[in-house]
Amino acid sequence: MGSRNRLPDPAALVGDTSTVINLSSTGRAHEILSALPNRFLVVDVVSKELDRGRRRGRLDANVLEGLVAEKLVEIVSLDAAAEAHFERLVVGPAVETL
Repeated sequence: MGSRNRLPDPAALVGDTSTVINLSSTGRAHEILSALPNRFLVVDVVSKELDRGRRRGRLDANVLEGLVAEKLVEIVSLDAAAEAHFERLVVGPAVETL
């Protein structure tokens, strides 16, 4: 099923750790991301954080790796200023970061 979005250049979406975990937990991450017309980006620090979860038996890093291999997700790096801004957006109590 294709997307109905007709925007010629939809903006990229950037997922934080919680976004990737939530996508993973649906068991339908591939289908969800395939339905979006947008590029889906994940910052490399998110990938590293999920990788640390493997030690606790969490499989979200594996799901992310599969999505990257399928070219549904792109891992990106940020410069210091952009990374600081990203952290201000996603680090802290949920009420402050939503």
